[in-house]
Amino acid sequence: MRRETVAILLAGAAAVCGCARHPVARDILLVTFDTTRADHIGCYGARDADTPTLDSLASEAALFEHAVAPAPVTTPSHASIFTGLYPYRTGVRYNGIHVLAASYTTLAEKLKEAGFVTGAVASSFAVATRFGLSQGFDSYEDLFAGESPKGRLPSDERSASEAVDLGMRFWTAHKGRRRFLWVHLYSPHWEYRPPFPYSARFSTRPYAGEIAYADHELARLFELLRKEGDWAGSLLLVAGDHGEGLYEHGERWHSNLVYETTMRVPLLVKPAGRSRAKRIAEPVSLVDLFPTILDYAGLGVPEGLDGVSLVAAVRRGHAPSRPIYFESMAGNINYGWSPLHGL
Repeated sequence: MRRETVAILLAGAAAVCGCARHPVARDILLVTFDTTRADHIGCYGARDADTPTLDSLASEAALFEHAVAPAPVTTPSHASIFTGLYPYRTGVRYNGIHVLAASYTTLAEKLKEAGFVTGAVASSFAVATRFGLSQGFDSYEDLFAGESPKGRLPSDERSASEAVDLGMRFWTAHKGRRRFLWVHLYSPHWEYRPPFPYSARFSTRPYAGEIAYADHELARLFELLRKEGDWAGSLLLVAGDHGEGLYEHGERWHSNLVYETTMRVPLLVKPAGRSRAKRIAEPVSLVDLFPTILDYAGLGVPEGLDGVSLVAAVRRGHAPSRPIYFESMAGNINYGWSPLHGL
């Protein structure tokens, strides 16, 4: 047998058994917190936050201190997460008008090809099926598809409680298979109306109350993974898709400006197997999630991506310095302002 053939076989066996650079994830859970600022999470230094679920995850995960959204808007940001490409390459640069074309290969498509059963819980209009983000998902819970959208408004949203219920249903229904589940928690988005008791506890800070509520609901999904014995073998990733202005820099919400308030997001990565807390200071981008997930799944990382795998960064505790791009086209589209581009 040729030496090259032996090397290939050994590399393939290492990926399957998890004895390569890192344990190969059997299951993958990706959770995106919509409109969530990093500085409103306890493990990011917010002393008045109530985020015990994320804080606990950070105790056994890599915390990226400077994760940057490619755009301060939901649809473009998620399109970049699922393709590993910046918005100017996907063509998805604003909500409601741009669609991710079928010609792009998404994360769900790559994982489905590799044998994963793929499921998603989409909780707002910005990630509805019509915008192309459902490519590759076997199951895509969409408020605005099928018969349910009759009478719905674009501002309608799925609660964090319902989103987690649907995610848990998918997880248990496909036990025994390799699973990729994306759960989109929209609750921190305006309007800030956290349910009781968060409405009372955060009466003067309802945005923080929404984050606390979403964190509380996420705990139920994490508990399911532990109860079912899936926690250790799963790759867990939690990220904000963009932040919120909260009247800083003259911006009440998000999308028009590119200050840290709307661009810096939480990002936590817990690999499969035993892991410990690390804090990684170098800037990274949400476009890095696509290659990172494929790498942890034991699959090849495609060439030509804007994102890079963070597997080595998680292992070493630091990431290589490189330019991180971000943009906002919202002001240009809505008001005729100049486009905003940044590094």
